[in-house]
Amino acid sequence: MVDLLTGVLANSAYGPLVQELEVIEALGGVGHTFMAIDIAAVDDLVAFKSRLNLYIDEIKGSPKAHTVEEIYLPGELEFRQEAERRKAGIPLHINIVNDLRQQARETGVPLGL
Repeated sequence: MVDLLTGVLANSAYGPLVQELEVIEALGGVGHTFMAIDIAAVDDLVAFKSRLNLYIDEIKGSPKAHTVEEIYLPGELEFRQEAERRKAGIPLHINIVNDLRQQARETGVPLGL
């Protein structure tokens, strides 16, 4: 469903067409869809969180292929990547870097890249 909303419907990459997170040599073609759901409006929040924890435990505790060290939840890799990039910085595509340098030269704004 997410792939339909963020890929197909948004006319973006989907499935195997989406670039891996570590690929910075090419633009990813990634689309986005955002929703907000007030859980408390449809369910008891404590009960929902309890079921959610069971859901997480079930997924994380699933049998893994012999080459897999950990099973990740949706968004977990991105959460970890955000923490790493806050610490080490964000890699930029060379075209973006070149555009920023050109804009800095044209406007006289110092750029520390």
